[in-house]
Amino acid sequence: MNPPSPAHRSVAAALLLIAALLSGESHAQETEILGYELEPEEVAAFSAALAAALVGPRERAFSQVLADARIEWDHSLQGEISYDLIVQYDPGRYRDSHAGLYPMTFENQFILWGKRIALFTRSNRWRAGRFYLHDISSGNQAWMHASETRNLYPPPPMKITYPAVVDPENSVGVRAWLKLIHKVEYGTDLRLMSLWFRLMRSETRDDVQRKALEEQQKAAAMEPATP
Repeated sequence: MNPPSPAHRSVAAALLLIAALLSGESHAQETEILGYELEPEEVAAFSAALAAALVGPRERAFSQVLADARIEWDHSLQGEISYDLIVQYDPGRYRDSHAGLYPMTFENQFILWGKRIALFTRSNRWRAGRFYLHDISSGNQAWMHASETRNLYPPPPMKITYPAVVDPENSVGVRAWLKLIHKVEYGTDLRLMSLWFRLMRSETRDDVQRKALEEQQKAAAMEPATP
């Protein structure tokens, strides 16, 4: 058998190079997805942990008004597995013989629970997306990126020593985080409050996801057709 000619060797080398590039591209596409998917039982456990973070052991008013707290996969994102933190509360459930209406405004509730969200999302490994708050009584709804809550809390020059990241079944670690989370101060100074207000968006989750899907469809329509 005759040895391959230089031309044949060049073609073979080119084919090997193309195959390597395609393999590398395929591998890159596989690793482009950010975050990872939680199992259903993990979603339930972290949702329960979220509720525990929002309501402290002596916060009777919060336990009365909290209607739902859960994490839910944001399927509107491409190339990312991210879980939203969805909280609903109903001030109409509040009952106190010494007080009338629920004493906290929607904005103050958002900020306080937003601070706790900032710490709670530091305690976990999964990718946190947006924090949504819905006042069932008034219909008020607003959201903020979980990363923005972490940028706002703790504010400088406050220093916090964080426990190690934990899973829900690690009861000792969870208690350490909850103790830290429930120490979050109720008040916020005016300068920081204005920063929170600036980043609060008055939109429903359905509207946010609808807009995201519309933007994806527009982007797809602008891409050149494959020959």
